Amino acid sequence: MNAEFFRQRLIELLEKNQIPQSRMSLELGRSPSYIRGLTSGRSLPKMDAFFDICEYLNITPAEFFAPLNDSSVVEQTTSDFLKLSSDSKLALRDIIKRLK
Repeated sequence: MNAEFFRQRLIELLEKNQIPQSRMSLELGRSPSYIRGLTSGRSLPKMDAFFDICEYLNITPAEFFAPLNDSSVVEQTTSDFLKLSSDSKLALRDIIKRLK
């Protein structure tokens, strides 16, 4: 497991769920320095701790390692697009055409 991937993914999931690192450390019975080590990329969890983290975040290990699949990206992008003004939608369409 790549420590940088783990660090980024854990931070992403904590932010998505609006969970402070301090709360996670308390609720998992781990020291704040342990969680800081994970989110800084200095260390990786042992398997039992990894499973505890996944359970705490209410995800499977597979979900941890499959951050955003294409369908969820499309769904979120579509949802965000629909919230834009008409002018913004047209501007975004032009940008997408240039990226092709």
